[in-house]
Amino acid sequence: MHRYLNNFYRLFSSDDQEVYKAILEKKDWILKPLYLPGDLSISKDKEGKNHFFGLEALFDDVLLFNSLNDERVNSYRYVKFKTNMNGNTHPHFYIEYDFNKIDQKGYQALVANFYPCLSKKDLEIKRDSSDIKELLKLFMIGEENEAVIILEDKNLINNAFFAPVIKRVIVSKSAPFEVKEVLQKLAEKKEANYIEKTF
Repeated sequence: MHRYLNNFYRLFSSDDQEVYKAILEKKDWILKPLYLPGDLSISKDKEGKNHFFGLEALFDDVLLFNSLNDERVNSYRYVKFKTNMNGNTHPHFYIEYDFNKIDQKGYQALVANFYPCLSKKDLEIKRDSSDIKELLKLFMIGEENEAVIILEDKNLINNAFFAPVIKRVIVSKSAPFEVKEVLQKLAEKKEANYIEKTF
């Protein structure tokens, strides 16, 4: 069994000591650099106005959580990170998060709910099961260099979680000038390092 899956199962152990050990292991995973792929998509609000919600969230110091198109898990939300910037496709930018900078309350809310992603094969999902463990695995499907935080929507405000822990704004050299200009302002406002590089 994959060590990440082993950790996942131990979180649901009836042995409190075993649960505590499993959560402690996650500390080493969430406190390493995590990269949020940039989101420049445009969406309409309730009044029909266009917004760059991904960019707006960065200026507001919040992580935006998404939902799965599956009614069995409609009370859960997730946000997906890269553990490195390797891969075949890249957005115009990445935001590097440093969860060493989060407050104690935020850390406690996130650390136990942080999961490295695994392939469908490694997760061994029982598709017809209503067991919460099997349902949470649906959020964990991903590439080797991906990880998710899964929270119940009752722990979010408008699908957002306050996380003022931006460390670096890493922008593709080929990104449009207007994008670079906005991201330079973001880095300045958040006192984060602004870096341009070739992805």
